[in-house]
Amino acid sequence: RSPEPSSRSPGNPSPEPKAKSRPKPKPKPEPPSLAMSSAPRSVHCWSAPRSGSTMLMYAWAQRADCTCRDEPLYAHYLVRTPRAVRPYKDELLGAQENDGAEVLRSLAAGDGAATPMVFAKHIAKQICGLALDDVTGADQRHIILVRDPVSTGPENYSPSPNPQAPNEPRTQNPNPKLSNPTRRRGCCRRGWQRVRRETTMKRRSRSWGSRR
Repeated sequence: RSPEPSSRSPGNPSPEPKAKSRPKPKPKPEPPSLAMSSAPRSVHCWSAPRSGSTMLMYAWAQRADCTCRDEPLYAHYLVRTPRAVRPYKDELLGAQENDGAEVLRSLAAGDGAATPMVFAKHIAKQICGLALDDVTGADQRHIILVRDPVSTGPENYSPSPNPQAPNEPRTQNPNPKLSNPTRRRGCCRRGWQRVRRETTMKRRSRSWGSRR
């Protein structure tokens, strides 16, 4: 019985291995188009105080196609929070719109700006129960600016040059003798040293008197 021809023999070359078909890469989702639509786009930045939001607003103000609004909900916050005392309260209420819902609707429509984009810097606590339905459309953008609380603490509670100002927390002790803990500890230490020295001198004088 003749042997079967091997597949590797020169007369019968081995078949070429089939190339593995690679799966076609999925098309990447297209990023949202940044082209300005007919309605101006509004960018809302929400943050806490001392979070660098003012610096960010100044950076946006360098754009030629952007108009910035600094805390447009401030008047709404003062109306809803009577306990908030500000020396410029009356002036601010007369300069800004007090209805927060109307402010958001105006921002969503461009706030009458000549530029195609409006950037609004908000303090998150100033929302005071407002609904964000008017600023959640496709042409609206929101930024939540967060900063490490450890970095904001020293800035929020640093001693103020005028601790009696109504719009600033009282961070200094009204008693000047107790305003500096280091000085207070130093005074106590020196006082105890003086008392100990006087007590030692009295004891020595008594002992010398008894010897005489």
